[in-house]
Amino acid sequence: MSSPTMTLITSQTLASSSSSVTFSSIPQTFNNLIVKTSVRSDANDTSYKWTFNGSSTGYYSRNLYTYVAAPSSYNVGSYSQSNASYLDIDAIVVSVYTGNIFNNAEMYIPNYTSSNYKSFSCESLAENNAGQNPMWVVGGLWQNTAAITSITFTTNGNNFVTNSTFYLYGISNS
Repeated sequence: MSSPTMTLITSQTLASSSSSVTFSSIPQTFNNLIVKTSVRSDANDTSYKWTFNGSSTGYYSRNLYTYVAAPSSYNVGSYSQSNASYLDIDAIVVSVYTGNIFNNAEMYIPNYTSSNYKSFSCESLAENNAGQNPMWVVGGLWQNTAAITSITFTTNGNNFVTNSTFYLYGISNS
């Protein structure tokens, strides 16, 4: 039995600010996908949107989060999305956070070519040397049977700043 292999499909590092990034024409030759981002916003908005194949329906998720609000004070919570028009990934580093720090997120999408609904899991962490350090764990489902052929990342009317990075990997089982 061979070990799974991870192959870089494509990547993008922003040379200037942009409100969206799209990975299109995703090859259908892998078993699973991994998306890694390192992003920062030019405004005070803590989330960004992910969509598959340009679809604006069928995103379900459970979002768990925690962050340090002050020394010795922690906030823990959760919320759900039900038939949302996009997947909301929080913990983006915002303009009021310490300069030159970016959030990191990783999403795993198994069986992205199957004719079943697509499950996913994501973890995201934003660093702020001066206070809150939010962490999010998201599990969910895209209620669509189409193979994933594109992934788009957008902000809530703001921009990803220069040097934000987006990576797409394919995982093969053979």
